[in-house]
Amino acid sequence: MGKDILLRVAMPGDSRTIALVQLQAWRSAYNNIMCPEYLGSLNLDSLESHWHQALIQPSPGTTLVLECQERIVAFGVYGPARDSHFAGLGYAELCSINVSPDCWTMGYGKILIQEMEAQIKRRWPKLYLWVAQDNQRAINFYGKNGYHDSTQRRSNDSFSATPFTEQRFDKNI
Repeated sequence: MGKDILLRVAMPGDSRTIALVQLQAWRSAYNNIMCPEYLGSLNLDSLESHWHQALIQPSPGTTLVLECQERIVAFGVYGPARDSHFAGLGYAELCSINVSPDCWTMGYGKILIQEMEAQIKRRWPKLYLWVAQDNQRAINFYGKNGYHDSTQRRSNDSFSATPFTEQRFDKNI
């Protein structure tokens, strides 16, 4: 890891920068997946409030940030499996990885996922994640990092009135 890169646990003071990375990443990555009205309605102040609350409350999950030259350019969240059918089966869930679009293809996502996996491995032998079926960039990224399509699909209507299909990827670590 270069001397200008720092991986660390997120702090409440990171809320606005995390929100900005999420806003930019979602508007770029989900442009043709989520409905435009929903993406257009995303608000930096609301996302900042969400992240501030998430980071000040005790949680079984962990949020990591990746800084490059003292700027947060990526973040990821992992924790125990949220899907009830994985409870007690030794699974962690990689809940999200977001990289600022101006930093895509620079290797920051790979650095972040490797650190997340190293931390996950201390507590769980397996992990899974959900990815939008039409997010080919993310699917390629996870495939290159050893994740396998489980063939399980689900509909996600949590973020907009127009549901989209997600597929689950698994990895033994």
